[in-house]
This record gives sequence, structure tokens and C-alpha cells, in this order.
Amino acid sequence: MEKSKFVEKIYNYVVKVKKEGSFFGIGEKIKTRRQKVAIISVCGIIIIAAILFFSIIIFHHYKEERANNFDKYYSDGQALLVSGDFSGAIDSLTKAVDVDSNNYNALFSLASAYYGTKDYQSAIKYFNQAATGKNVSKSSIAMDINSLGNAYRDSGQIDKAVESYKKAIENDSHNIFAYSNLAAVYYGQGDKNQAISILNAGIAANPSAKNLQTLLAKYKK
Repeated sequence: MEKSKFVEKIYNYVVKVKKEGSFFGIGEKIKTRRQKVAIISVCGIIIIAAILFFSIIIFHHYKEERANNFDKYYSDGQALLVSGDFSGAIDSLTKAVDVDSNNYNALFSLASAYYGTKDYQSAIKYFNQAATGKNVSKSSIAMDINSLGNAYRDSGQIDKAVESYKKAIENDSHNIFAYSNLAAVYYGQGDKNQAISILNAGIAANPSAKNLQTLLAKYKK
């Protein structure tokens, strides 16, 4: 309200200058047209500057408020996701994504929440969106694509699951879950040799991965 009153006051001065030819009541009346135009121009510049100044303040306040809202929605969503309240997590994380639709963490968490409810199509949608996030490390992309593969696998889209696991390994050869998931798919299809080959590759890239070694020993029996 105070801001609008300030602008209104400046405007009234401009009108006064135009009618009376005086500049803020100081000095003699301006008699020439050129002087009046000059004063009005100065007042116009002052009004524009004031509007720009207040617009910048409002814009920064808006950005700060959006950032605070995102942090709250994301934090609440993460807590609910960890606790197993997938529906509550979806509600909060959807709001976070509405604020920042390119945030990898929010998209990945939202996809994970949908996966928890076995809504695999929604999970696939948001895992795919997260994979296109900007300034995201390859290891994070690999983690996302591996999870995407799980959603494809559990929804019966085995070929896409295999493709996703392979892409996850391409992005991060240290993602041991992608190796184990890919090997499990091949083993489940009866392709034991391919499963063993994948596990050997995973162990070569991750010599200390005991779970891969355990799985390899199981598949060799």
C-alpha cells in the first residue's frame, strides 16, 4: 500500500507541474513550455525508476518465496517417502515439482513414490523426466535409469528394462545394482551364460562388490 501511495504522490506532482508550472512547490513558476516539458520528463523518469525498483523487490521476494516453498514441499515429501507414506509423499513432491519442474531430486523422489504405490506408468514418466535434468552427475543419471529399468521390469516391459539397465551401466560402470538387475533378468529368461557374463563384467569394474560375487556363485551352481 505504501508503495502505491508513493507512486501516486509522484504522479500528483507531475499533474501539478503541468497545471501550475511549478516544480514541487519550490522556486518561481515555470513559464516556458520547454521548461515544463523538461520537468515533466524528469518526473516521468522518477516514476519509471520507482516502478522498476519496486518491481525488482517484488520479483526477488517472489523468487525467495518459491524457493522456500520448494524446500518445504521437498523436505516433507522426502520424510514421507522414507516413512513409507507414498501417497503423502506424492502429494508433497508433486507440489515441489510444480515449483521447479527441472529439479532432478524432486522428480526422482516423486517417481520413487509412485513406484512404491506400484503405479509404474507414473513412475516411468517421472524417472524419464529426471533423466533429462540439467547439471546432474552421470552417477545420479545411472541411478535414475536403473530405477526406470525396475519400473519397466515390474510392469512387464522386459526389453525396455534391459535397455535401461545397459544405459545405467554405460553412464556409471560402478552402479552395481544395474549389473545385478540386468543379470537377474537374463537369468529369469533362462539365459544363464549371459547372466554370468554380466556379473563378471560388474565384478571386473567393482572388485569389492560382494553382492555381485554372491549372485555369481549362485548362478554358477
